[in-house]
Amino acid sequence: MLRLIKLVALGMFFLMSCNNATDKIPIVDSGIIELWDNGQPRVVWVYGLSNGEKVAIREIQYFASGAKSMEGSLLDEKRHGEWKSWYEDGNLWSEGSFREGRRHGKGIVYHSNGIKFIEGTYLNGQRVGTWLWYDKEGNVISEAEGLSIAPDIHQ
Repeated sequence: MLRLIKLVALGMFFLMSCNNATDKIPIVDSGIIELWDNGQPRVVWVYGLSNGEKVAIREIQYFASGAKSMEGSLLDEKRHGEWKSWYEDGNLWSEGSFREGRRHGKGIVYHSNGIKFIEGTYLNGQRVGTWLWYDKEGNVISEAEGLSIAPDIHQ
């Protein structure tokens, strides 16, 4: 089972396009960081070699069912680069960028039907610019600048 998980994690990584510096680091290993009570992997890290040292370059999280819940790049064990998360049925839940562990750049959250729910931009972890909320049909229902309070994203 562990060998299969390692192969799946490595295979998924190789199939992805190179979007940031950690994607150019050669992969050397992967490991389960955390397990669910049912024995399924909860968090898997993919490791590469950087300056001769083994470093975590990617994190993959799973639901207890085994379905992938989140994935993205790491730099110094912090989120860095593009990250995506999914509903348990496999539909995209959110996508966004991180820089040194902080949200940075465009972020989008989707309704379970695939329509945008929230869209906005982060700058060093702070919400900036215009933020939009959409209903399940894709109509804008709210707009705010420099957001300080967001609606419950699990509606």
